[in-house]
Amino acid sequence: MTDDLLKLAVGFMLTTLCGGLLGFAFQRRHARYQWLRTRWEKELSEAQAVFEEVSRILDRRLYRTRRLLWSLDRGQDLIEDRLSDYRAVVFEWNDNVNRILALLAIHFSAELRDAIDNEIGAEYVAIGRILEQTIRGTSEANAEELEQRLDRLAGSVYDFNLHLLKEIKARRNALKEDA
Repeated sequence: MTDDLLKLAVGFMLTTLCGGLLGFAFQRRHARYQWLRTRWEKELSEAQAVFEEVSRILDRRLYRTRRLLWSLDRGQDLIEDRLSDYRAVVFEWNDNVNRILALLAIHFSAELRDAIDNEIGAEYVAIGRILEQTIRGTSEANAEELEQRLDRLAGSVYDFNLHLLKEIKARRNALKEDA
């Protein structure tokens, strides 16, 4: 009988100890999973905010550039007004360009960061330079050619935005599948 009680006590202690250790391990694993999931959701939210900020400023700059181009044959007062709007968005872009590039590199990829810096941004600068030289009278812009360049730039901006959104959607889907 004492032997049976000893076996029962040892079995109870081993079961309690092993069960407690397993419970602790599973609880710790679940807590880590919850922490990681919260972090992934936060990163996804931050990536969405970066997309919205970059998309808005790219669209604003594109539209202000178009408005400036459209005003070239409509009188100096309108040109000055639209030039002021154009310069305001260029100043906003320039004030934030390094932060925007860093955010794109961190939340998306170096490839997307380079697309803004070397392709889209370079085309904005080239078109803007032509427009400002035309306004100053140091050169004559071909309005039709600039309009075509702006159309191509708009397509590039659209493709860029679409790429960002697809990446965000893929992350969101991966997070849902992980749940």
